Amino acid sequence: MIHSLAGGNIGKFDELDFAKVRYIEGKYIGSVYFFISEFSDLKIGDIVLVPVGSNNLPTRAEIIRLDKNVKSNCTPVPLKHAKKIIKKI
Repeated sequence: MIHSLAGGNIGKFDELDFAKVRYIEGKYIGSVYFFISEFSDLKIGDIVLVPVGSNNLPTRAEIIRLDKNVKSNCTPVPLKHAKKIIKKI
């Protein structure tokens, strides 16, 4: 059976880092969401810039959780919909 979050990927599973953030500005202030992180130096409490909405508006958010080396078949959000952190502020 194909795991619904694997996006149909069978056999080869990459490892990714995910950050759970809380928006600290904008329309969705206080909301939380997971983003893929390509930054190895992030820590809880760091402020990052993330893309929000269909127009990917850069928005400031605070890191509230970090999940390292997550297999691509067990991601906290569907991988095909996951967005990446833009940069650390």
